[in-house]
Amino acid sequence: ILPGISGAFILLILGKYAYIIAALGRFDLPVILAFSLGALAGLVAFSRAVVWLLHHYHQATLLVIKGILIGSLWVIWPFQDRVYETVRGKQRLVSASPVWPEALDGTVLAGMAFAVAGFVLVLVIHRVSRLRPGAA
Repeated sequence: ILPGISGAFILLILGKYAYIIAALGRFDLPVILAFSLGALAGLVAFSRAVVWLLHHYHQATLLVIKGILIGSLWVIWPFQDRVYETVRGKQRLVSASPVWPEALDGTVLAGMAFAVAGFVLVLVIHRVSRLRPGAA
């Protein structure tokens, strides 16, 4: 419902991502059913809460949503310095810090092109929505 916050991210925060993926892999029906019902109930409740907040506190709610979106950019930035440590025989990510790319290579150019294309697409959709009669 909110950009920057996915169901997988919530599962990671709660420490249950691996558990749910394993349950899906072994087709553990009671776990899958409980998870599905909980996700559906949470989705319905959260969407109603967001609608209520938008209706009563429109500007503040939009600012919080924008803050979450901007804050998530720190995590999804593609160029990161990552530090790994070996824990119980497996490499584990312990920290990551966004950095500017060192060279202007194909990956950087493609990323910039997609960012510009996304920005232009948002502008086009906004312009088209304003051309429709009765649109805000």
